[in-house]
Amino acid sequence: MLFRSAVAFYALSQTLRTIPMGIAYALWSGVGIVVISLIGLVVYRQKLDAAALAGIAMIVAGTLVINLTLLLLSLTLSTSHLDVRRRLAISLQAANDKLQSANEELQKRALRDPLTGLPNRVLFEDRLALIAAHKARVQHGGVAADRKLAVLFVDLDAFKPVNDSYGHAAGDQLLVQVASRLRRAARGCDTVARLGGDEFVLLLDDLSSAEDGERSEEHTSELQSLAYLVCR
Repeated sequence: MLFRSAVAFYALSQTLRTIPMGIAYALWSGVGIVVISLIGLVVYRQKLDAAALAGIAMIVAGTLVINLTLLLLSLTLSTSHLDVRRRLAISLQAANDKLQSANEELQKRALRDPLTGLPNRVLFEDRLALIAAHKARVQHGGVAADRKLAVLFVDLDAFKPVNDSYGHAAGDQLLVQVASRLRRAARGCDTVARLGGDEFVLLLDDLSSAEDGERSEEHTSELQSLAYLVCR
């Protein structure tokens, strides 16, 4: 009897590996109902002795125990499965967030100056090419381009002695302050970029006249002529 039960339980466990627990429990419950119904029919039609009735009672009780065991096992595995899926979803979301953050950081490093945060030469040239292509399409369409474009180059005089006398940390502070002043001098549609070293550039788009460009140049020069404060 015990051997047969062990064999049946092993066969059941192998079956449960291949089908979902909910379906397995439903199938086994159906089998249990059928078995109990057949036993009830036999008891109803035949007069059995006490030993036979005791054996049938054991079969019914065993079937009920197995059904309850399968129910508890199904609930346990279902809860565990949901927990695994939840943790997997959280892990995948975290990995996706890290990947997106890494991609954004790579893009930032590829197009931005790491010291000042300004667009670098690559991004500046890309924006200049886009503006030039747009103006060329407008002119090709027969529409006169009444808005002007200006490019201002800013080169710091005597920047090397600052690095040599006060160190590169002081030179970096000076570059950051220069970048900040250039941002203040520029409009929202303008582009301020650092080409490298102490070289900066302003891309002024949508100017109404050449005089607007000259005024922007004067304003930029005035801001840059103010004193700078750096810490050694």
